[in-house]
Amino acid sequence: MTDEVQLNIFADYHQFYLEDENSEADLTEIWDERSSADMIATGPSVVGVGTARNYHVPVTVRMLDSEPEEELGRWDHVTEASLAVASGRLLVCGPSDWPDAERLAIEPSDYRVRVYYARLESVAANGIDGHDFYEVVLWPGAEEPPTAAIKTVEPLYGSRSARRTHGRLDR
Repeated sequence: MTDEVQLNIFADYHQFYLEDENSEADLTEIWDERSSADMIATGPSVVGVGTARNYHVPVTVRMLDSEPEEELGRWDHVTEASLAVASGRLLVCGPSDWPDAERLAIEPSDYRVRVYYARLESVAANGIDGHDFYEVVLWPGAEEPPTAAIKTVEPLYGSRSARRTHGRLDR
C-alpha cells in the first residue's frame, strides 16, 4: 500500500506539525536548541518539523507498509521520529492552521516518521522566498528516539551555505 497526498502548508514560525487529532501536547514546549538544530521536535502524539522558510511550503505525505529503502544522499537533511496516532486522524498543519488543519484518515497505530528536506539552500535571506520542499513518509513502527540521518551543520534560516555530514546521529 502506498497512499500519497500533496499539501501546501503555511509553515509559520519555520515549522509545521504532524499530530494525532486528539493530541494535547503543548507545542510551545517541544522545541529546544537541539531540536531546532535537528529541525525535528517530538512530544506526546506530535512531531514538529522545522522548515527553512517562514511561509507556505510544499509537503508530500506518503503512507507505506514498511520502512522505505531510499538513497538518502540526494536530500539536504533527513530526520526520523516516532508518532502515536491512536485516533486514526492525522493532522498535518502549520501553527496557525487550527481548526482548518488537513486531516488524514490512517490506521490507528504507532508510526515511524521520516522527513526528507530538499533545496534548503534556495531560501532567500528574507526567509520567505525559496524552492525548498519536504517529503514526509510514515510506516508502522515501534517508538524510538528522534534521529538526524543527514545533518546540516550550519543554521538554515536564510543560510546560503549549509553543509552536511553523513551518518546516523542519535539524540
